[in-house]
Amino acid sequence: WWGQASGPASGQNSGNVTSDTYLNSGTDASPGTPGFQPSGACIGPVHNITQNTYYGTIQAGVDAANANDIIEVAAGTYTEAVTVNKAVTLKGANVGIAGTGVRGTESILEDGSMNITASGAVTIDGFKIHQTNNTTDVFLISGATAATIQNNIFERDGVTAGQFVRAITTSDGSGAKVIQNNWFTGDVSGGL
Repeated sequence: WWGQASGPASGQNSGNVTSDTYLNSGTDASPGTPGFQPSGACIGPVHNITQNTYYGTIQAGVDAANANDIIEVAAGTYTEAVTVNKAVTLKGANVGIAGTGVRGTESILEDGSMNITASGAVTIDGFKIHQTNNTTDVFLISGATAATIQNNIFERDGVTAGQFVRAITTSDGSGAKVIQNNWFTGDVSGGL
């Protein structure tokens, strides 16, 4: 409990505490003193709105999801390799806004990847994918997966000679792929 429902205020953490989730209420403003009683719900930046549950990482949210759940990912930076092995919708902070549109603060997948292997339909909408890693393709979509990749920004900095890193890689198969309203920017000479 940080004294307010929105989590730690700017400068309140001072780099001494790492926390993916936090309580949204407490009964005493003096943690550590006798009588302090944390209360409320545990809040994290990844919200499964179908189940109304919160998680500290995108992967944790996907792992706990059921097929067809909708997961909102708050603005912020996420450095993780995510396996999407079930039919879910992942909504970034700029869901519904084209990659070239007027966007707000981003949900950034920083030097991460998404391996999309679900047998049902997966939607990824409203993220910024920023790559400085020259060895990892960003979205790998299996052939059987029906996927919609839309309203995202794919940005790449730096290229290592001879490295070809793809923003979206698909396999042949029965799943329909819809890739629309994305923006690809940055150093593309490596194959983005």
